[in-house]
Parts: sequence; C-alpha cells; structure tokens
Amino acid sequence: MTQKYNIEGMTCNGCRTRVEKALRELDPNAEVVLETHEATVDESITKEAVEKAVENAGYKVK
Repeated sequence: MTQKYNIEGMTCNGCRTRVEKALRELDPNAEVVLETHEATVDESITKEAVEKAVENAGYKVK
C-alpha cells in the first residue's frame, strides 16, 4: 500500500527530480508527479520522515 503527499514549491522537472531523489532514500519505489504536485511513498514510511526528506530537499509537504 502507498500513501500520497502534496508537495509545495515544485515548479519544474528539476524540482521533481530533487524531491524524488530524497524520497527514494526512504523508499526506492517513491514517485513524484510534477503536474499534480503529489508524491507517493510506501505507507510504512512515517509522515515525519517524508516531511524531513522533502524539507531537506528544499520543499514542503502540505
């Protein structure tokens, strides 16, 4: 099962790549879609861990 998160601040494919790279350190199957500003990660990853990874990449979880 997966969990979706809305990501603030992504404006280009480079942004998407940075967020996806950060999340793939937590979940190798994580995916980020720029058009919908959504990140999908395994539900076993805590929200706090997702928020920290996204913030370290320079973005925010809504």
